[in-house]
Amino acid sequence: MQFTKVLKILYISGVIAALSIPVGFMKYYKPVNAENRELSELPEKISESFGKELDSYLEDNFAFRDRLVTADSIIKAKVFKMSGSEKVVSGKDGWLFFAEDIDDLTSKNTMSKREIGCIKRELELINEYAAKHNSRFLFIIAPNKASLYDRFLPYYYVKSGIPNNKSLLENSILSSVEYMDLSALFESGNEVLYHRLDSHWNNKGALFVIKALTDKFGLPSKDYETPTITSDWNGDLYKMLYPLGEEKDEQYNYSGFEYSYTKRFKSVDDMVISTKNEHTNNGSLLMFRDSFGRSILPFAADNFSEAELRRAVPYDLDRLTQKHFDYTVLEIVERNLDELLAQAPHLTAEETSIPNSNAQLDKEDYDFTVEYSENECHIYGVINKTLSENTRIYVKVNGKAYEAFPCYEKEKKKYDYSDGNGFSLYISTTASINETEIYIYIGGGLTNET
Repeated sequence: MQFTKVLKILYISGVIAALSIPVGFMKYYKPVNAENRELSELPEKISESFGKELDSYLEDNFAFRDRLVTADSIIKAKVFKMSGSEKVVSGKDGWLFFAEDIDDLTSKNTMSKREIGCIKRELELINEYAAKHNSRFLFIIAPNKASLYDRFLPYYYVKSGIPNNKSLLENSILSSVEYMDLSALFESGNEVLYHRLDSHWNNKGALFVIKALTDKFGLPSKDYETPTITSDWNGDLYKMLYPLGEEKDEQYNYSGFEYSYTKRFKSVDDMVISTKNEHTNNGSLLMFRDSFGRSILPFAADNFSEAELRRAVPYDLDRLTQKHFDYTVLEIVERNLDELLAQAPHLTAEETSIPNSNAQLDKEDYDFTVEYSENECHIYGVINKTLSENTRIYVKVNGKAYEAFPCYEKEKKKYDYSDGNGFSLYISTTASINETEIYIYIGGGLTNET
């Protein structure tokens, strides 16, 4: 009996020790960050979300994480024929897919009519602002890998015939915003233009996009010699599964670039990258991009006289007031379309008139916050009503009216979001605003539809 008790104590002690080692050695061992994101940081203060933030920090940073994740993925792949990460789908012929792509493929978690209408109006306002500054605006969506190459997915993932976020938004903006359908372009050829072990298009795919872009603008594009193909690309999906794995993906390597950087360049993930090319007369490009813009960078820089690629969010559209750009492009991946609702572009609102048909809301029907920075204020909040698909939101400040972006400031974490009820705008001002003189008007009415 005493022997059994000792065994139990030893067993429990061993389990506690095994669980404590990854945490205890965090100070001395930094795991490889193989994911395409910033790892969670240790929360600095106690808050309502402290427990969740601490859990995320420990999950991302425990010692030997890369070794343990790699071992776990190998066992699951070899023994159970399954992916070692809920973020990665293992497909046929060694293909890997980002799990978030599947919702778009199967048309799950689609946005409401109101949310699609909000993004449509956001893009229309960007388009109008660009036009006022003599810049031609183009919106492009980088297709999910799973949307193009679903033939390599496991058999149980089947493309739905129901419209998804991408198709809903495309149909909504066709008549009001210039848009280029990259899915149709990629599907028109027989070549595979995405990586097998990565979630992005390869360099050949990036060149394909730039050629389509310049053609859309009626510009000549540069021809490059046949690229060399090397097997040295670190796929982000592969590294998520096997942080210490050594398998590489193929990459197309082009040469003959003639551009140069006009500001200090550290990496393709710089928030702002500026270039010039004196060997082309294609004008200047301002591009707001995500990680798909990494491989686009050299081709964009080489095909435009000047190019400025910006990765920061919110999109700084006020850049158009500081420098002239012939073309403005907004690129975002299909799976992140709903993020367009999460933060309004940084664009100084211009005074407008409120249509007579618009209704002024009662004070209890909305909540808002005013934040001040140098020479401007940011007014954002939510409307506590269910809005119709095309409802526009106007804010009257000290007798002057402005149209707000129908965006919810997600990072502020101040208000509860519900079906496109957010609004946000930046106003140029050097003085404080009388917040009792801020009124909200809506045009398009209220509805019970979702």
